Amino acid sequence: MEIPKDNFNKLIQFYNDELNIYKSIAIPGIQKLLEKERTPYLKQLNALNDIYIFQNYLLDSQQSVFTKPSNHTISLYFSKVAGNLFSILQCLYFGQLISASSIERDIFETYVDTKLMLQKDTEERSMLYEEYQHAALWNRMNAYKKYIKALEISNDLSEDKKKSAIEYYEKLYKEINEKEICNNYERIKQNYHPRYPYHWAWKIFKNETKNHNNPTLDFICKKLGLYEDYLQVYSTASLAVHNQPLMANFMTREGAVTSVPIFSEIINSIASISASFVIEIILMALENGESDKVEEIKLFLNYIFKSAFID
Repeated sequence: MEIPKDNFNKLIQFYNDELNIYKSIAIPGIQKLLEKERTPYLKQLNALNDIYIFQNYLLDSQQSVFTKPSNHTISLYFSKVAGNLFSILQCLYFGQLISASSIERDIFETYVDTKLMLQKDTEERSMLYEEYQHAALWNRMNAYKKYIKALEISNDLSEDKKKSAIEYYEKLYKEINEKEICNNYERIKQNYHPRYPYHWAWKIFKNETKNHNNPTLDFICKKLGLYEDYLQVYSTASLAVHNQPLMANFMTREGAVTSVPIFSEIINSIASISASFVIEIILMALENGESDKVEEIKLFLNYIFKSAFID
């Protein structure tokens, strides 16, 4: 039912007034809560900030730190986890534990990919990773095609809705060149699953997975000797990230589930685990770039980590 314009304006004004009144009550209280409950964890949060800033220092000092240019994929991972660490810092600074857990999982995945990339045949594996973008675009294009096909035969949608979706698809793939996507995929498709090209590392493990399936993260972790880390970090964080009952553990204050920021020992856990994996990625990147400063940088980063999370 359409709301008359006069009623609409009154409704908007009413809820604006309600919001402003509530803000005047809630915001000062939230600020006091943040300042008070954040204080016990400032040492750990400051350590995350220092590691993040140090990563940026390394990025800006590559010519003096790296003996040779680091592998492009490793450099990409290095920069990605720097951004992840900054994001985790912001989440934990404001008591957003579930969001921080999600980013923690992302850091772990990048750590696993970095280990896999540097295990052996780095340049070949880097090519598999880089060229997987063509398979990903091909997958996305086909998903849109299936969607458009389903729209065309649907009796539940208006013609305007169908037309709008088809026009969006045509515009999108005109801009990125559908023919080029297909040609690129044809050129590289032998390196990815023949029916479900959903993982860049399929070729590496195709003879070890059941029915030549795509490798799963837990499978890769087992192959790399990281399965204990997978169980302790990735699986645990997943309990908070996915919509499962156990995520209430990250949202409970004084026995009640709340959206109010929460500060607890979980902050130390997320911060220390994330920092440790990021430090490992930094050191692996330095070794890949044949840096002569690996040991001294390792000493410095371990000093930051121990000062915040161990001492």
